[in-house]
Amino acid sequence: MRDIHGSRSKYDKLKKPWPFGVLYAPPIQRQATMYLRQKDAKDLLKSGKHELFRLVSEKNDFLNELQGGDDWSFVIKAQALVEGSVTQAVLAHLGDSRLAKIVEVMPLVGGEVSKLAVAKELELLTAPQRRFVHKMAALRNRLAHRADQASFSFVRHIASLGTTEKAKSTAAQLVSAIERR
Repeated sequence: MRDIHGSRSKYDKLKKPWPFGVLYAPPIQRQATMYLRQKDAKDLLKSGKHELFRLVSEKNDFLNELQGGDDWSFVIKAQALVEGSVTQAVLAHLGDSRLAKIVEVMPLVGGEVSKLAVAKELELLTAPQRRFVHKMAALRNRLAHRADQASFSFVRHIASLGTTEKAKSTAAQLVSAIERR
């Protein structure tokens, strides 16, 4: 007989049936309660607030640096953030840190055995989000694996995408946003 967690119960080891005809469930463990004085609680919150501001400031510095570089560096670094975000979303949904080593080495894209495929099955990303991740990964791979792409420019890249009216409109909007950057 198995308990609610899928493990064998202590009664299986004894070769005796559970006396009440139900699955064995281990007792719920309670968390210890720790009481704080009001002053201690305020100090704890204050120190936590400073740590939070420090962490946000570090991330903000990184994002500002990311925006200020050349287009090639932006794509490479942005793709690293995108892949890291997908990895974290999958791991958070799975909720089992033992799977981290497996998920972290999975390719981001590439058929049925990829982080993107897992994210799709777990409904973590919408179809447009998955298309963006896929196209971003393809662009990153092209830039990272070809020396002639070191001088990559979004303006030139977008201009080369297509000649349909929709492509021209989208390209014009993107070029305008890039030039404002």
